[in-house]
Amino acid sequence: MELINIAKKNLVDEAHQQMKQMIQAKVWREGEILPSEHKLCKDLGVSRVVVREVLQRLRAEKLIVTRQGVGSFVSNPNNFNFSITDENGETIQLTEGQFLDVMEFRKCIEFFAIELAVSRADEEDFHAIQQAVSGMEQAVGNLEAFSEEDYRFHYAIVKASHNEMLCKAMDSCKDELFYCFYQMNQINDVRPWGVDMHKDVMECLRKRDAKAAIQSLKKSNEYNYARLGEFFLSKDGPD
Repeated sequence: MELINIAKKNLVDEAHQQMKQMIQAKVWREGEILPSEHKLCKDLGVSRVVVREVLQRLRAEKLIVTRQGVGSFVSNPNNFNFSITDENGETIQLTEGQFLDVMEFRKCIEFFAIELAVSRADEEDFHAIQQAVSGMEQAVGNLEAFSEEDYRFHYAIVKASHNEMLCKAMDSCKDELFYCFYQMNQINDVRPWGVDMHKDVMECLRKRDAKAAIQSLKKSNEYNYARLGEFFLSKDGPD
């Protein structure tokens, strides 16, 4: 399945239909970044104005989310419940600044840990990472258990670096990190897509490919940033 050059008068409607079909047919899967506006213009044979109008429609339909300066990601239209509560049913106060602080901390720690892990990780490390992925698969649908395994996965990567200071840094922020995973998983809804991303990172590590592992993790983080942007827009917008 591929995009077809448009020769009809109602260019926006036709382009919208084609791009929507690509998403619904899962040619473009959830979490994947869409082609650039330039490529979409070229593939569809339309102007940038048309492409931007189509992207706006897809955002309104909750089929995509956009991160400024990065691009648009395929989203899940059935997954826009941004009411975050704790185990007692009380609303959790998530500030954008706090979340971004944690994500920046993770980027500093995890990306460097991956670079070390590709040359230092042993079979025991890979087993720990695999166990966390298996735990996530079994916990799909259980927010707290899934988030615990999510944290365990990322900690296992840092531990695979065999750098004591990185592990201590991760340990010192365990509560904040788990809180971040828990809230992000609640915004995104616990589902198999999250497991697939972690599997991809794991496979890249097994291949000793730091660049690919970091790229996969970075793609997931950018999608989470975009999803978080929708969350804060929903908080700031009208009830």
